[in-house]
Amino acid sequence: MADGSLKRVYPFPLRNPRLNELYENKKEQDFKNANRRKIGLKDIIVLFSFVIASITVLTSVRVATQLQETRTKAKANQVKINLFPKKLEIETGQHFALIPQAVTAENKKISSLSFSLVFDPSYLILTGINTDVINYFTLTGQTAFDQANSGGKLQMQFESNDPGSAPGGTVSLPQLQFVSLREGRSSVYLEVSEMKVVFTSGDIAELEMDGLSEITSKP
Repeated sequence: MADGSLKRVYPFPLRNPRLNELYENKKEQDFKNANRRKIGLKDIIVLFSFVIASITVLTSVRVATQLQETRTKAKANQVKINLFPKKLEIETGQHFALIPQAVTAENKKISSLSFSLVFDPSYLILTGINTDVINYFTLTGQTAFDQANSGGKLQMQFESNDPGSAPGGTVSLPQLQFVSLREGRSSVYLEVSEMKVVFTSGDIAELEMDGLSEITSKP
Protein backbone atom coordinates (compact mmCIF):
# COMPACT_ATOMS: atom_id res chain seq x y z
CA MET A 1 0.00 0.00 0.00
CA ALA A 2 1.35 3.41 -0.91
CA ASP A 3 2.35 5.93 1.77
CA GLY A 4 -0.42 8.26 0.70
CA SER A 5 -2.92 5.51 1.21
CA LEU A 6 -1.57 4.81 4.70
CA LYS A 7 -1.94 8.45 5.66
CA ARG A 8 -5.48 8.43 4.44
CA VAL A 9 -6.29 5.21 6.28
CA TYR A 10 -4.27 5.89 9.43
CA PRO A 11 -4.00 9.68 9.81
CA PHE A 12 -1.83 10.97 12.70
CA PRO A 13 -4.08 12.43 15.38
CA LEU A 14 -3.79 16.13 16.11
CA ARG A 15 -2.22 17.04 19.51
CA ASN A 16 -4.80 17.84 22.12
CA PRO A 17 -4.81 21.67 22.77
CA ARG A 18 -5.35 20.99 26.45
CA LEU A 19 -2.26 18.83 26.47
CA ASN A 20 -0.25 21.63 24.83
CA GLU A 21 -1.33 23.99 27.60
CA LEU A 22 -0.24 21.48 30.23
CA TYR A 23 3.16 21.16 28.56
CA GLU A 24 3.63 24.94 28.49
CA ASN A 25 2.61 25.28 32.13
CA LYS A 26 5.03 22.51 33.06
CA LYS A 27 7.89 24.27 31.25
CA GLU A 28 7.09 27.56 32.96
CA GLN A 29 6.94 25.91 36.38
CA ASP A 30 10.23 24.11 35.76
CA PHE A 31 11.83 27.44 34.80
CA LYS A 32 10.57 29.11 37.99
CA ASN A 33 11.75 26.20 40.11
CA ALA A 34 15.19 26.35 38.51
CA ASN A 35 15.49 30.08 39.25
CA ARG A 36 14.21 29.59 42.77
CA ARG A 37 16.85 26.96 43.42
CA LYS A 38 19.53 29.42 42.31
CA ILE A 39 18.72 31.73 45.28
CA GLY A 40 20.81 30.03 47.90
CA LEU A 41 22.16 30.84 51.37
CA LYS A 42 24.86 33.09 49.95
CA ASP A 43 22.28 35.25 48.19
CA ILE A 44 20.22 35.53 51.36
CA ILE A 45 23.30 36.61 53.35
CA VAL A 46 24.17 39.26 50.75
CA LEU A 47 20.61 40.59 50.76
CA PHE A 48 20.47 40.65 54.55
CA SER A 49 23.82 42.47 54.73
CA PHE A 50 22.56 45.07 52.27
CA VAL A 51 19.42 45.69 54.33
CA ILE A 52 21.44 46.03 57.56
CA ALA A 53 23.92 48.41 55.90
CA SER A 54 21.07 50.57 54.58
CA ILE A 55 19.44 50.75 58.01
CA THR A 56 22.80 51.63 59.61
CA VAL A 57 23.43 54.47 57.16
CA LEU A 58 19.95 55.91 57.61
CA THR A 59 20.24 55.69 61.41
CA SER A 60 23.66 57.36 61.37
CA VAL A 61 22.37 60.23 59.24
CA ARG A 62 19.39 60.73 61.53
CA VAL A 63 21.53 60.69 64.69
CA ALA A 64 24.04 63.12 63.16
CA THR A 65 21.22 65.48 62.16
CA GLN A 66 19.66 65.38 65.62
CA LEU A 67 23.06 65.95 67.25
CA GLN A 68 23.73 68.95 65.03
CA GLU A 69 20.32 70.41 65.82
CA THR A 70 20.95 69.91 69.55
CA ARG A 71 24.35 71.62 69.35
CA THR A 72 22.92 74.51 67.36
CA LYS A 73 20.12 75.02 69.87
CA ALA A 74 22.52 74.77 72.83
CA LYS A 75 24.83 77.35 71.26
CA ALA A 76 21.92 79.68 70.61
CA ASN A 77 20.84 79.35 74.27
CA GLN A 78 24.31 79.98 75.68
CA VAL A 79 25.08 83.01 77.86
CA LYS A 80 28.57 83.91 79.00
CA ILE A 81 28.88 85.73 82.33
CA ASN A 82 32.04 87.79 82.85
CA LEU A 83 33.43 89.67 85.82
CA PHE A 84 35.86 92.56 85.28
CA PRO A 85 38.61 93.36 86.02
CA LYS A 86 40.26 89.94 86.21
CA LYS A 87 43.12 91.18 88.38
CA LEU A 88 43.32 94.30 90.49
CA GLU A 89 46.02 95.72 92.77
CA ILE A 90 44.85 98.28 95.31
CA GLU A 91 45.91 99.83 98.59
CA THR A 92 44.39 98.79 101.88
CA GLY A 93 41.31 100.93 102.56
CA GLN A 94 40.87 101.78 98.88
CA HIS A 95 37.44 101.66 97.22
CA PHE A 96 37.04 99.87 93.89
CA ALA A 97 34.32 98.49 91.61
CA LEU A 98 33.75 95.15 89.90
CA ILE A 99 31.65 95.02 86.75
CA PRO A 100 29.66 91.89 85.84
CA GLN A 101 28.56 91.41 82.25
CA ALA A 102 26.32 88.97 80.37
CA VAL A 103 26.82 88.13 76.69
CA THR A 104 24.05 86.33 74.83
CA ALA A 105 24.45 84.32 71.63
CA GLU A 106 22.68 85.52 68.48
CA ASN A 107 21.38 88.56 70.36
CA LYS A 108 18.73 86.61 72.23
CA LYS A 109 16.82 88.77 74.69
CA ILE A 110 17.03 88.32 78.47
CA SER A 111 13.76 88.31 80.37
CA SER A 112 15.17 87.65 83.85
CA LEU A 113 18.52 87.01 85.50
CA SER A 114 19.43 85.58 88.91
CA PHE A 115 22.87 86.68 90.09
CA SER A 116 25.13 85.32 92.84
CA LEU A 117 28.57 86.59 93.84
CA VAL A 118 30.92 85.26 96.54
CA PHE A 119 33.69 87.22 98.30
CA ASP A 120 35.79 86.98 101.45
CA PRO A 121 34.32 89.39 104.04
CA SER A 122 37.51 89.27 106.09
CA TYR A 123 39.28 91.10 103.25
CA LEU A 124 36.50 93.00 101.47
CA ILE A 125 33.27 94.80 102.36
CA LEU A 126 30.45 95.47 99.90
CA THR A 127 29.62 99.17 100.10
CA GLY A 128 27.24 99.79 97.21
CA ILE A 129 25.45 98.65 94.05
CA ASN A 130 25.34 101.17 91.22
CA THR A 131 22.20 100.56 89.16
CA ASP A 132 22.50 103.87 87.29
CA VAL A 133 24.36 102.08 84.49
CA ILE A 134 21.29 100.06 83.53
CA ASN A 135 17.82 101.18 82.46
CA TYR A 136 16.55 97.95 80.88
CA PHE A 137 16.39 95.91 84.12
CA THR A 138 14.56 96.37 87.37
CA LEU A 139 16.30 95.10 90.50
CA THR A 140 13.50 93.07 92.07
CA GLY A 141 15.45 91.53 94.95
CA GLN A 142 18.84 91.51 96.63
CA THR A 143 20.66 90.35 99.74
CA ALA A 144 20.76 92.98 102.49
CA PHE A 145 24.19 94.57 102.87
CA ASP A 146 24.64 93.42 106.48
CA GLN A 147 23.79 89.85 105.53
CA ALA A 148 26.02 89.94 102.44
CA ASN A 149 29.00 91.28 104.40
CA SER A 150 28.57 88.78 107.21
CA GLY A 151 28.15 85.76 104.92
CA GLY A 152 30.32 86.85 102.00
CA LYS A 153 27.60 86.35 99.39
CA LEU A 154 25.51 88.77 97.35
CA GLN A 155 22.44 87.60 95.45
CA MET A 156 20.34 89.75 93.11
CA GLN A 157 17.32 89.22 90.88
CA PHE A 158 16.70 91.29 87.74
CA GLU A 159 13.61 91.49 85.53
CA SER A 160 13.42 93.22 82.15
CA ASN A 161 11.29 96.36 82.18
CA ASP A 162 9.60 95.53 78.88
CA PRO A 163 9.77 92.26 76.89
CA GLY A 164 9.80 94.30 73.70
CA SER A 165 12.95 96.16 74.74
CA ALA A 166 14.60 93.37 76.75
CA PRO A 167 18.42 93.49 76.56
CA GLY A 168 20.49 91.15 74.42
CA GLY A 169 24.01 90.86 73.04
CA THR A 170 26.50 92.38 75.50
CA VAL A 171 24.56 93.33 78.64
CA SER A 172 26.18 95.29 81.47
CA LEU A 173 24.99 94.56 85.00
CA PRO A 174 25.17 96.92 88.01
CA GLN A 175 28.63 97.86 89.23
CA LEU A 176 29.50 96.33 92.60
CA GLN A 177 31.45 98.62 94.93
CA PHE A 178 33.85 97.29 97.57
CA VAL A 179 36.46 98.53 99.99
CA SER A 180 39.60 96.65 101.00
CA LEU A 181 39.93 95.95 104.73
CA ARG A 182 43.46 94.63 105.03
CA GLU A 183 46.59 93.60 103.22
CA GLY A 184 46.53 90.33 101.33
CA ARG A 185 45.07 88.54 98.33
CA SER A 186 41.47 87.44 97.94
CA SER A 187 39.15 86.24 95.18
CA VAL A 188 35.69 87.33 94.11
CA TYR A 189 33.77 84.92 91.91
CA LEU A 190 30.34 84.16 90.48
CA GLU A 191 28.45 81.19 91.94
CA VAL A 192 27.19 79.47 88.79
CA SER A 193 25.03 76.92 90.63
CA GLU A 194 22.88 79.76 92.00
CA MET A 195 22.56 81.73 88.77
CA LYS A 196 19.89 81.51 86.11
CA VAL A 197 19.10 83.37 82.89
CA VAL A 198 15.71 83.12 81.18
CA PHE A 199 15.11 84.45 77.67
CA THR A 200 11.95 86.20 76.51
CA SER A 201 11.17 83.00 74.57
CA GLY A 202 10.95 81.14 77.88
CA ASP A 203 14.11 79.10 77.21
CA ILE A 204 16.59 78.74 80.07
CA ALA A 205 20.13 79.70 79.12
CA GLU A 206 23.14 77.43 79.35
CA LEU A 207 25.67 79.41 81.38
CA GLU A 208 29.37 79.73 80.66
CA MET A 209 31.38 81.45 83.37
CA ASP A 210 34.43 83.66 83.26
CA GLY A 211 33.62 85.20 86.59
CA LEU A 212 36.74 85.32 88.73
CA SER A 213 38.54 88.44 89.93
CA GLU A 214 41.73 88.35 92.00
CA ILE A 215 42.19 91.30 94.34
CA THR A 216 45.59 92.09 95.82
CA SER A 217 45.64 94.64 98.61
CA LYS A 218 48.93 96.29 99.52
CA PRO A 219 49.81 98.38 102.58
